[in-house]
Amino acid sequence: MRETVRVGALLAVLSLVSRASLGAADKALTVSGTISQLDAAHQTLVVRVGPQDVKFVWNAETRINGVLVPDARVTVRYAPQSDGQNLAFQISVGR
Repeated sequence: MRETVRVGALLAVLSLVSRASLGAADKALTVSGTISQLDAAHQTLVVRVGPQDVKFVWNAETRINGVLVPDARVTVRYAPQSDGQNLAFQISVGR
């Protein structure tokens, strides 16, 4: 009986963790613009979106389609983080 309760509790926790990780991707925003600054060493880029610049960070899980270079046209799928950074989930370079 105790084993059944433990398994049930574990499944409930895993379900909550799974929903939390999916929630960030579900709330992703998308912008398109031109790369005005690129710092591959720090995994950051600044994209000119209309009259303003927007800074993004990426990590090992970010999908990058194409080659990031200054002045390239990109579309960035991202989510604002609690620390104020915009974490990119996907960066696609235009053709």
